[in-house]
Amino acid sequence: MGCSTKNNTRILSLQELRKDVLLAHNSLRKQHKLPPAQFSAQLNTMAQTWADNLAETNTFQHSPQDHRKGAGENLAGHNELINGEGLVQMWSRDQRHSMFGERQGIAHVTYDLCKDWTHMGLGRSRERGSNGMYIYVANYLPGNDWMTSL
Repeated sequence: MGCSTKNNTRILSLQELRKDVLLAHNSLRKQHKLPPAQFSAQLNTMAQTWADNLAETNTFQHSPQDHRKGAGENLAGHNELINGEGLVQMWSRDQRHSMFGERQGIAHVTYDLCKDWTHMGLGRSRERGSNGMYIYVANYLPGNDWMTSL
């Protein structure tokens, strides 16, 4: 169960965050007439393992392909806890701001709106370093490997 901070902002447990992310993803997918997705325990574990790795090593990079086993991946980092809608907005905002720049932002919204993926997983961890950034990792299957062909 979530708790409140001093400014009454509700902090979501990991399970609540996963549900919140799925609701936000499916709301966006519905707007684009895409079928709803569901969570996968296997993808939750995969995403959590990578989020913990990033937090432990104070790094911020996509996992190797052999770790993902073909799954797509979105990353986010923030200095505060954010909810599912905030994560999905960050990833879709990346796309809008990256149309004429980096391709990675385009990949984020592509995973959000890819009709081919049906399952996702989410992990959250916090860096142990001085800045204590929260790390969010989402994995999607079936994966969309279009970036490798660019």
